[in-house]
Amino acid sequence: MSTIHKGISLESIKAGDVLLCYIANDHPVFERIREATGSKYTHAAFCVGDGMVGHATPPRVEITPLKHVVESADHVAVFRQPDAWDPIRIKLLSVFVNEAVARGAKYDSAGLRHFEANKELHEKTLHDRLTQLHEGTLPPESTEDKAYTCSGFLAAGFRATGFFERSASLLYNPDTTAPGDLGKDPSWGTFVGYVSLKDGYEIPLDDEFYNESTFAEIWEDASEGA
Repeated sequence: MSTIHKGISLESIKAGDVLLCYIANDHPVFERIREATGSKYTHAAFCVGDGMVGHATPPRVEITPLKHVVESADHVAVFRQPDAWDPIRIKLLSVFVNEAVARGAKYDSAGLRHFEANKELHEKTLHDRLTQLHEGTLPPESTEDKAYTCSGFLAAGFRATGFFERSASLLYNPDTTAPGDLGKDPSWGTFVGYVSLKDGYEIPLDDEFYNESTFAEIWEDASEGA
Protein backbone atom coordinates (compact mmCIF):
# COMPACT_ATOMS: atom_id res chain seq x y z
CA MET A 1 0.00 0.00 0.00
CA SER A 2 1.32 3.43 -0.95
CA THR A 3 2.12 5.73 1.96
CA ILE A 4 1.98 8.97 -0.04
CA HIS A 5 -0.93 11.36 0.40
CA LYS A 6 -3.97 9.99 -1.45
CA GLY A 7 -1.73 7.33 -2.91
CA ILE A 8 -2.89 4.48 -5.15
CA SER A 9 -1.05 1.43 -6.42
CA LEU A 10 0.37 1.04 -9.90
CA GLU A 11 -1.80 -2.06 -10.35
CA SER A 12 -5.02 -0.11 -9.70
CA ILE A 13 -4.59 2.04 -12.83
CA LYS A 14 -7.08 1.01 -15.53
CA ALA A 15 -7.41 1.28 -19.29
CA GLY A 16 -8.69 4.74 -20.18
CA ASP A 17 -7.20 6.44 -17.13
CA VAL A 18 -5.52 9.78 -17.82
CA LEU A 19 -2.06 10.19 -16.32
CA LEU A 20 -0.62 13.61 -15.56
CA CYS A 21 3.10 13.59 -14.82
CA TYR A 22 4.70 16.00 -12.35
CA ILE A 23 8.41 16.29 -13.08
CA ALA A 24 10.39 18.66 -10.83
CA ASN A 25 13.13 19.17 -13.36
CA ASP A 26 14.55 22.36 -14.86
CA HIS A 27 14.99 20.86 -18.33
CA PRO A 28 14.23 23.59 -20.93
CA VAL A 29 11.35 21.59 -22.43
CA PHE A 30 9.64 21.24 -19.05
CA GLU A 31 10.24 24.91 -18.28
CA ARG A 32 8.71 25.84 -21.61
CA ILE A 33 5.61 23.75 -20.90
CA ARG A 34 5.22 25.29 -17.43
CA GLU A 35 5.52 28.81 -18.83
CA ALA A 36 3.09 28.14 -21.67
CA THR A 37 0.43 26.35 -19.64
CA GLY A 38 0.69 27.67 -16.08
CA SER A 39 0.87 24.18 -14.59
CA LYS A 40 3.63 22.14 -12.99
CA TYR A 41 2.30 19.05 -14.76
CA THR A 42 4.32 18.74 -17.94
CA HIS A 43 3.28 15.44 -19.52
CA ALA A 44 0.05 13.54 -20.12
CA ALA A 45 -0.66 9.96 -21.24
CA PHE A 46 -3.37 7.32 -21.58
CA CYS A 47 -3.32 3.93 -19.90
CA VAL A 48 -4.29 1.50 -22.67
CA GLY A 49 -4.44 -1.58 -20.43
CA ASP A 50 -2.17 -4.55 -19.74
CA GLY A 51 0.32 -2.30 -17.95
CA MET A 52 0.98 -0.16 -21.02
CA VAL A 53 0.64 3.55 -21.82
CA GLY A 54 0.07 5.39 -25.10
CA HIS A 55 1.55 8.87 -25.31
CA ALA A 56 3.16 11.49 -27.53
CA THR A 57 6.70 12.06 -26.32
CA PRO A 58 9.68 13.37 -28.28
CA PRO A 59 10.26 12.37 -30.99
CA ARG A 60 7.05 10.36 -31.69
CA VAL A 61 3.94 8.63 -30.39
CA GLU A 62 4.88 5.50 -28.44
CA ILE A 63 3.44 2.63 -26.45
CA THR A 64 5.47 2.39 -23.25
CA PRO A 65 5.26 0.27 -20.07
CA LEU A 66 3.22 2.08 -17.43
CA LYS A 67 5.95 1.50 -14.86
CA HIS A 68 8.50 3.32 -17.01
CA VAL A 69 6.26 6.38 -17.35
CA VAL A 70 5.67 6.53 -13.59
CA GLU A 71 9.37 6.02 -12.89
CA SER A 72 10.22 8.97 -15.13
CA ALA A 73 8.11 11.35 -13.00
CA ASP A 74 8.29 12.48 -9.41
CA HIS A 75 4.62 11.60 -9.14
CA VAL A 76 1.63 11.00 -11.39
CA ALA A 77 -1.93 12.23 -10.82
CA VAL A 78 -4.51 9.78 -12.19
CA PHE A 79 -7.96 10.69 -13.55
CA ARG A 80 -10.84 8.39 -14.49
CA GLN A 81 -14.17 8.69 -16.27
CA PRO A 82 -16.88 6.98 -14.17
CA ASP A 83 -18.55 4.00 -15.90
CA ALA A 84 -17.42 5.20 -19.33
CA TRP A 85 -14.59 2.93 -20.49
CA ASP A 86 -16.60 -0.05 -21.65
CA PRO A 87 -14.87 -2.76 -23.77
CA ILE A 88 -15.87 -1.05 -27.02
CA ARG A 89 -14.28 2.26 -26.06
CA ILE A 90 -11.17 0.51 -24.74
CA LYS A 91 -10.87 -1.25 -28.09
CA LEU A 92 -11.30 2.05 -29.95
CA LEU A 93 -8.59 3.59 -27.77
CA SER A 94 -6.25 0.71 -28.57
CA VAL A 95 -6.97 1.09 -32.29
CA PHE A 96 -6.35 4.86 -32.15
CA VAL A 97 -3.03 4.50 -30.33
CA ASN A 98 -1.79 1.62 -32.46
CA GLU A 99 -2.71 3.38 -35.70
CA ALA A 100 -0.82 6.50 -34.58
CA VAL A 101 2.24 4.39 -33.77
CA ALA A 102 1.98 2.48 -37.07
CA ARG A 103 1.93 5.66 -39.19
CA GLY A 104 4.86 7.09 -37.25
CA ALA A 105 2.96 10.05 -35.78
CA LYS A 106 5.45 12.62 -34.51
CA TYR A 107 5.64 14.70 -31.36
CA ASP A 108 4.51 18.24 -32.20
CA SER A 109 7.53 20.27 -31.11
CA ALA A 110 6.44 23.19 -33.31
CA GLY A 111 3.01 23.16 -31.69
CA LEU A 112 4.63 23.44 -28.29
CA ARG A 113 6.75 26.39 -29.38
CA HIS A 114 3.69 28.21 -30.75
CA PHE A 115 1.21 27.08 -28.10
CA GLU A 116 0.21 30.54 -26.86
CA ALA A 117 -0.32 31.88 -30.38
CA ASN A 118 -2.29 28.78 -31.38
CA LYS A 119 -4.50 29.11 -28.30
CA GLU A 120 -5.17 32.79 -28.97
CA LEU A 121 -6.11 32.03 -32.59
CA HIS A 122 -8.30 29.13 -31.48
CA GLU A 123 -10.27 31.35 -29.11
CA LYS A 124 -10.69 34.09 -31.73
CA THR A 125 -11.97 31.72 -34.43
CA LEU A 126 -13.98 29.23 -32.36
CA HIS A 127 -17.35 30.89 -33.01
CA ASP A 128 -16.74 30.99 -36.77
CA ARG A 129 -15.78 27.31 -36.87
CA LEU A 130 -18.82 26.31 -34.81
CA THR A 131 -20.96 28.25 -37.29
CA GLN A 132 -19.27 26.43 -40.18
CA LEU A 133 -19.95 23.11 -38.46
CA HIS A 134 -23.63 23.98 -38.02
CA GLU A 135 -23.87 25.02 -41.68
CA GLY A 136 -22.05 21.93 -42.90
CA THR A 137 -19.17 23.89 -44.43
CA LEU A 138 -16.42 22.96 -41.98
CA PRO A 139 -13.86 20.84 -43.84
CA PRO A 140 -13.04 17.40 -42.39
CA GLU A 141 -9.83 17.10 -40.45
CA SER A 142 -7.19 14.70 -41.73
CA THR A 143 -5.02 12.81 -39.25
CA GLU A 144 -2.76 11.29 -41.89
CA ASP A 145 0.17 13.61 -41.16
CA LYS A 146 -0.97 14.74 -37.72
CA ALA A 147 1.64 15.44 -35.07
CA TYR A 148 0.66 15.71 -31.39
CA THR A 149 1.73 17.32 -28.18
CA CYS A 150 1.23 14.97 -25.24
CA SER A 151 -2.12 16.42 -24.18
CA GLY A 152 -3.15 16.98 -27.79
CA PHE A 153 -2.80 13.23 -28.29
CA LEU A 154 -5.23 12.65 -25.42
CA ALA A 155 -7.71 15.15 -26.87
CA ALA A 156 -7.55 13.35 -30.22
CA GLY A 157 -8.03 10.04 -28.42
CA PHE A 158 -11.13 11.30 -26.63
CA ARG A 159 -12.49 12.28 -30.03
CA ALA A 160 -11.62 8.92 -31.60
CA THR A 161 -13.32 6.97 -28.80
CA GLY A 162 -16.53 8.99 -28.95
CA PHE A 163 -16.26 11.01 -25.75
CA PHE A 164 -16.17 14.22 -27.75
CA GLU A 165 -18.53 14.82 -30.65
CA ARG A 166 -17.33 17.09 -33.46
CA SER A 167 -18.66 20.26 -31.82
CA ALA A 168 -17.05 19.41 -28.48
CA SER A 169 -13.81 18.47 -30.19
CA LEU A 170 -13.68 21.98 -31.64
CA LEU A 171 -13.73 23.32 -28.09
CA TYR A 172 -11.26 20.71 -26.80
CA ASN A 173 -8.83 21.33 -29.63
CA PRO A 174 -5.83 18.94 -29.65
CA ASP A 175 -3.59 21.83 -30.77
CA THR A 176 -4.50 24.01 -27.78
CA THR A 177 -4.97 21.50 -24.94
CA ALA A 178 -2.31 21.52 -22.21
CA PRO A 179 -1.55 18.97 -19.47
CA GLY A 180 -2.73 21.46 -16.87
CA ASP A 181 -6.13 21.74 -18.61
CA LEU A 182 -6.89 18.06 -18.13
CA GLY A 183 -7.17 18.20 -14.35
CA LYS A 184 -9.39 21.28 -14.32
CA ASP A 185 -12.31 19.98 -16.37
CA PRO A 186 -14.36 16.91 -15.34
CA SER A 187 -14.81 16.06 -19.02
CA TRP A 188 -11.39 14.40 -18.77
CA GLY A 189 -12.18 12.46 -15.60
CA THR A 190 -12.26 12.58 -11.80
CA PHE A 191 -9.10 12.62 -9.70
CA VAL A 192 -8.33 9.06 -8.55
CA GLY A 193 -5.13 9.65 -6.58
CA TYR A 194 -1.37 9.87 -6.85
CA VAL A 195 1.17 7.20 -7.70
CA SER A 196 4.92 7.49 -7.21
CA LEU A 197 7.69 4.92 -7.25
CA LYS A 198 10.21 7.12 -5.44
CA ASP A 199 11.10 5.86 -1.97
CA GLY A 200 10.02 8.24 0.80
CA TYR A 201 8.46 10.65 -1.65
CA GLU A 202 5.94 13.21 -0.39
CA ILE A 203 3.41 15.04 -2.55
CA PRO A 204 4.12 18.81 -2.44
CA LEU A 205 1.59 20.61 -0.27
CA ASP A 206 0.95 23.14 -3.03
CA ASP A 207 0.12 20.49 -5.62
CA GLU A 208 -3.05 21.57 -7.41
CA PHE A 209 -4.91 18.32 -6.61
CA TYR A 210 -3.70 17.92 -3.03
CA ASN A 211 -7.08 18.84 -1.53
CA GLU A 212 -9.25 17.36 -4.28
CA SER A 213 -11.83 14.72 -3.40
CA THR A 214 -10.90 11.40 -4.95
CA PHE A 215 -12.89 9.23 -7.35
CA ALA A 216 -13.56 6.72 -4.57
CA GLU A 217 -14.68 9.38 -2.10
CA ILE A 218 -17.07 10.98 -4.59
CA TRP A 219 -18.61 7.82 -5.97
CA GLU A 220 -18.73 5.96 -2.65
CA ASP A 221 -20.47 8.99 -1.11
CA ALA A 222 -22.91 9.04 -4.02
CA SER A 223 -23.73 5.33 -3.69
CA GLU A 224 -24.19 5.60 0.06
CA GLY A 225 -26.62 8.47 -0.39
CA ALA A 226 -28.67 6.72 -3.05
